[in-house]
Amino acid sequence: MKSIHPFKLFIDEYWLAATCAVIVILIAIGYAPIFQKQFLQEDFVQVGIRHFDANAAAQSGEWLPLAWKWGFRAPVTQRAVIRVVRDWTLWLDYFAWHLQPLGYHLTNLLLHVLTSFAVTLLAWRLSKAKLTAALAGIFFAVFSIHPEAVADIPSRGHQLAALLMTLTLIFYTRLPARAARVSGYVSFALALLAVETALILPLLLVVYDLIYHRADGFKTLAKRQAPFWAILGAYASLRVILFGGGGGTPSFDAAASILFFWSGYTQYAADPFFTDIVLSQTLGVNALYLLWLIAYRKRRHVLFGLLWMPIPLLVALAFPPQERYFYAPSIGLALALAGILTDPLPRWKYSRAFGAAAATVLILIYTAALYRLNENWRNASYLAQNILAQVKTLQPTLPDDANLVFVGLPARARRAPVFSDPLNIQYAIALTYNNPTLRATTADAFPPFMQNPERAFLFEYDARALTERVDLENQLRQNLTCADDAREIVWNFDADAQGWSAWNEIANSKIDAGAWRLDTTGSDPILGSPLVNVRGAQLGAIQIKMRARASQSPLKGEIYWRTRDMADFSPARVASFDIIADGLLRDYEIVLPIPRDDIVAQLRFDPADAPAQLAVDSITIVCK
Repeated sequence: MKSIHPFKLFIDEYWLAATCAVIVILIAIGYAPIFQKQFLQEDFVQVGIRHFDANAAAQSGEWLPLAWKWGFRAPVTQRAVIRVVRDWTLWLDYFAWHLQPLGYHLTNLLLHVLTSFAVTLLAWRLSKAKLTAALAGIFFAVFSIHPEAVADIPSRGHQLAALLMTLTLIFYTRLPARAARVSGYVSFALALLAVETALILPLLLVVYDLIYHRADGFKTLAKRQAPFWAILGAYASLRVILFGGGGGTPSFDAAASILFFWSGYTQYAADPFFTDIVLSQTLGVNALYLLWLIAYRKRRHVLFGLLWMPIPLLVALAFPPQERYFYAPSIGLALALAGILTDPLPRWKYSRAFGAAAATVLILIYTAALYRLNENWRNASYLAQNILAQVKTLQPTLPDDANLVFVGLPARARRAPVFSDPLNIQYAIALTYNNPTLRATTADAFPPFMQNPERAFLFEYDARALTERVDLENQLRQNLTCADDAREIVWNFDADAQGWSAWNEIANSKIDAGAWRLDTTGSDPILGSPLVNVRGAQLGAIQIKMRARASQSPLKGEIYWRTRDMADFSPARVASFDIIADGLLRDYEIVLPIPRDDIVAQLRFDPADAPAQLAVDSITIVCK
């Protein structure tokens, strides 16, 4: 009788422990960069909210409202939600770790380990094959599409939902044992309280029963599933009671097109082999998916895994594709891959050896890609922290209620976000200065006006360097206004251009003898004013005193204006007048048809429509 090698006996007896050890080792390798990752993107929001709320509660002694505030409202979108399991675990992390990123990451990594092991147990229940179960858990542990769900602290909800959904399936496969039934109900209820992905779990139970227990009959299956649908109904009713409806919902105007949605999640399923995808590749990957469905339809665990994949995505239909939304669907991918590679070509005698080799190669590829992508997240966090350090160097202290505007901040660095939402920089700045009164935002261009300009700070990021636009800050703080009984705003050009700038087709510009002398070189010369702050009801007229010499007369002059809400000047907001080009000093008065409630932020003066020599003596805004 042939003896069995002791090592094989050991692995056969302790395969679950061995699988868990491999999962832990591979996760430690693939996610090694995350141990060094600092706060990033929405990390600032979720941790910042808890930090400042906890400080306020410590002063007031009112802690109970926080449980409602951050279990039932999304801080970024302000949508009504029920995510108490996710939010309360984040509170536990805050009380344990405060502002130390490592603690939050350790919690997320632990959840990933637990979910990977749960996938192993589910695969064991579905296939009754130890190798298949081990491969399923290992594949899930190293999938390279998971960094967003694991490295991004607030994406914990998707981890919790996936873990609890998997546990519910495990308990469901053990029905009708009473302990399993109760455990399944509890884990499903908790999954619903983690994130909305769990809404589709009863549908997964239907698919499972149709594959594994169709012979039991409709009445038996309906009886088994009824409690889960009842829990789902109770959850929906709770949302109606709390929010008067299903809760805040995203705008479908921002929903992804069907093709974008389909190709995005196809790419995620094929990661890292496709980091971008075109239609032909999308069709090819989906053709492979259909081929697997047909070829392995008799392997029930493979069929169930393949059908699992698209079902959780139904909850994400109203959103553009996001990597974290693929965390739960990838459980199905892990089940299917493991079930196929255990014996990919059963009629070939080397099938199992080939499958083992292919699985090993895949695991190595996934782990290497996982490490590289986690490096992106770590490096993106370094970039964010470097930007914040530069802000702190430029402004070691800031007054309360200061308003910071950033232009050019990176939204992403490779496949990792940096400051992809204005709220990210808001809480990043507040945490950096430990001051919740500070306001910060990103913009495509600097604003022409800001409330409290003395507390406004403008920063521009370019080529990895941050500069403070002190010149623009000074302009904001010197905004001229008709308020406080001012009768006029005058630029007399005695010593300099007083904030006016030559923007187009201007040459030989200089201040000489109390006038701004310049030559226009074409048909579209442009002068730009400094920023102003004049309400239409306060503006009487624009008076210009100037000399003009040209080969033709009259010349056409134009005054444009833009208001606070305009990014640029518009041809719809202009007043024209004739300029006599005879070399004499003349006065021109232009009345601008500005609505009473509009606030003028800047003027643009086009002083001619042909080459000319000009001497602008003064420009005046007459106040009413």
